[in-house]
Amino acid sequence: MTFASVSDLEILSALSAIFLVVIALEFVDMFLEYIRSGTVVVDLVLAVVLTAVSRELLLYIASPSGSLYYGILLVMSILILALAYWLVNRAKTISRVS
Repeated sequence: MTFASVSDLEILSALSAIFLVVIALEFVDMFLEYIRSGTVVVDLVLAVVLTAVSRELLLYIASPSGSLYYGILLVMSILILALAYWLVNRAKTISRVS
């Protein structure tokens, strides 16, 4: 198989599979942290959801049949989740310093 025979759809499918592996690893990490601490670690939950929504955006880009509103919803979701993740990590950093 040469580079000329690899299509964009195959590349996006491979990236989607990699995202699934990353989501599974983050989910296991989140579960182990929950077992250790006994509390839900919000930043890990946000990281898992952010990765899952990013994968969904990748799949949306791969299929041109999706509606524009769904794409806008995915992008806005990623921005909001990223902001929430940043705020949670900033609050953790500030509480450790104090």
